[in-house]
Amino acid sequence: MHSLANCTHRATPSGGRARSFVTALLAAATGVLPGPVAAQDSVAARAPYAPMVRLVDRLVRAEMVDKRLPALFIALVDPSGAVWARGYGIADPAIGRAATASTVVRVGSVSTLFTAVAVMRQWERGQLDLDASVQRYLPEFAPHNPFSRPITLRQLLSQRSGLMREPPLGNSFDTAAVSLARVVTSLNATTLAYAPGSHVKDSNAGASVAGVVVERQAGAPFAEWMRTDIIAPLGMRSSAFTRTGVNGAEFAVAESWSLDGRRWRSATYDLGEAPAANLYTTVVDLSRFVGMLLRGGALADGTPMLQRGTLDQMWTPQFRDAGQAAGVGLGFVVDRFEGARRVGHDGQVHGFATALQILPDDSVAAIVVVSADGATAVTTHVASEALRLMRAARSEVALVPPPLATVMSAARASALAGAWAGRSTALRLTVRHDTLMASGAPLALPAVLRERADTLFVDSRLGYAPLLVRVGDALVYGRDTLRRAGFGVTPPPDAPPRWRDVIGAYGRENASALLVERDGRLWLHIGEFFAYALDERGADTLRLPAFGLFDGESVTIERNGLGRPVALHLSGIRLARRALGPESGNQLIVAPVRPMELLRREALAAAPPREAGRDARPDLVELVTLDSTIRLEIRYASTNNLFGTQFYSEARAFLQRPAAMALARVHAALKPYRVGLLVHDGYRPWYVTRMFWDAAAPSVRPFVANPATGSRHNRGAAVDLTLYDLDTGVPIDMVGTYDETTERSFPDYPGGTTRQRWYRDLLRRTMNGEGFAVNEIEWWHYDYAGWERYPIGNIPFERLGAAGRR
Repeated sequence: MHSLANCTHRATPSGGRARSFVTALLAAATGVLPGPVAAQDSVAARAPYAPMVRLVDRLVRAEMVDKRLPALFIALVDPSGAVWARGYGIADPAIGRAATASTVVRVGSVSTLFTAVAVMRQWERGQLDLDASVQRYLPEFAPHNPFSRPITLRQLLSQRSGLMREPPLGNSFDTAAVSLARVVTSLNATTLAYAPGSHVKDSNAGASVAGVVVERQAGAPFAEWMRTDIIAPLGMRSSAFTRTGVNGAEFAVAESWSLDGRRWRSATYDLGEAPAANLYTTVVDLSRFVGMLLRGGALADGTPMLQRGTLDQMWTPQFRDAGQAAGVGLGFVVDRFEGARRVGHDGQVHGFATALQILPDDSVAAIVVVSADGATAVTTHVASEALRLMRAARSEVALVPPPLATVMSAARASALAGAWAGRSTALRLTVRHDTLMASGAPLALPAVLRERADTLFVDSRLGYAPLLVRVGDALVYGRDTLRRAGFGVTPPPDAPPRWRDVIGAYGRENASALLVERDGRLWLHIGEFFAYALDERGADTLRLPAFGLFDGESVTIERNGLGRPVALHLSGIRLARRALGPESGNQLIVAPVRPMELLRREALAAAPPREAGRDARPDLVELVTLDSTIRLEIRYASTNNLFGTQFYSEARAFLQRPAAMALARVHAALKPYRVGLLVHDGYRPWYVTRMFWDAAAPSVRPFVANPATGSRHNRGAAVDLTLYDLDTGVPIDMVGTYDETTERSFPDYPGGTTRQRWYRDLLRRTMNGEGFAVNEIEWWHYDYAGWERYPIGNIPFERLGAAGRR
């Protein structure tokens, strides 16, 4: 179970008009962090584990650097308790506080293991019947159940209740403080997706119902009872099911991020569905819980918390076919690892990712937490390698070091880039910051690729698995052989009219869903890292597939009296439509913080910063003199621009000669696609950049350059542009609009339609081919290679005269 909630993003500024910054995903290619990976021991490695711990330490340090992880927390456990525990990285970047194994983290759905233990303790006391209807204990619990079977506690704990993933109140999108009882009764407005017992379906709602049953039987609030009955007896001094319940502790500050390049501080509010995902703890505290499990349910002093037979039930897949070794037990996920039985759970919530894995028959366990959203691939990989090495250490066999991530060379990545197609697979391999990325069918989201021998691996925060095998000049995906395919000159068809108005963002910026058209289907992106193709079931009614987070649930569109979409309903959750920016062709305008004429006078009277080492001689060329079909729409020569003020006296565009000649070649290369370049801005005098900066509110400043260092536009080596249709003269409809200060501005933003993204990628691919690099937060802004060699310019257009026209 994973929480989806995040908090408002804050883009990190840097060069051009909006300076570029390293994204959490793509910066893995750089292979460096700002400094050495800090490490703090809380439990020193015990015999016989010290040799294998050195190998795990090496793996963790490599992953920290490669995946640019803020912090990682790890504990290895055997029946004696933690045999090694350590924190790596920085727990709080604002003050530079180092991570330790005693730093408080959130562990998401690992919370359900504690809820399951609470239920089973009450079952052992004879207070609960696992196979009785839940309504025996909660008469008010009455979701619409069109099936003949009632919901039982056994079904709730084994993820077979058929309930919605999220309750209408207190769900992962909901920041409001809601009592657990109200969370559960809100389910009465929902309908079961599947018959109870028939289908494994992850449900935060189900775990919450089990928590209310515990609360009702205990006669105490859930969080208080969990502290009294489980947390305190285990000696978990820095753990609680509410943030305020962890007194005097140092919390880790987590990072949320997106595939398109945004990074922001994660939210800290409690979830209403506490039994499912709201545990605060440390890896040292968790090791006490896991140690109890490895001792067959006994506390450190031998007092039983659970009977061994109860644990055996919890570690047995429920409702399984004969001989089935994997499945969901009572709270625990059960599978096999290198031939051994493995039990545990992963978790993801508010910027944290967790893996808790136990090999009960080998009496070893690993706990790994990362303070970054979506990084369960990292936690799972590290935990699995640690378990492999722990088994070897206990068996006194040779230790085999884990393989480390290797960065593919830029030349190799470029050689593999392009379109690849097979019978049913169509992948695009692209290079982003010297990192090879894969996108397209069958991938739901773009993936970072690494090469190991003849295999291309997905290796990132989000995934760790082989994807493609090189065989001669082909790539093999499963049984499908992929060969190079051209990108084609014909754009994909536009989305059907019935979809165009519903495509967009829904929910708050900190917890949203995105409707996207992809290759003739509507897709729903939930949060940042989950995407599913939808099936139409009627007008404004769609259904999610029978897997994933919202397995088998429905999506409906709510419209107002004018027929315009105003909300998306994800099962029982209403997410209001969110306006990101103006519609295509329009201009976002923001109010300047001071009068523009005053700012103009101040800027004209100021002088650009002095610089050394700029050895390129300025040679500005007017673009239309190179090709008259390059069209201009210089918005800063009008009032139709970001600040609603005219900045230039003339509608002209200049670039340094090498950049101008390269741009003319781009324009020529686009003609077979029946599109050309529409330029919004090129060389920009420094005083205009100064006006932008002084006019911008704090929320806008990430999108404008700091005049103290100048911009690439000031150097005549940056251009803002889009495409226009050569046959009609009409600008091409892109995902976002020019100078828009929203996430739609990011060049890898996944929204919009396939056709819009195709044109955006065509522009990027063609510009890249002539030495231009896109700005990382503005799809329309391109910098020419070698821009740093040119000095800052401050000559107004009218003074360029004929010198700029040749």
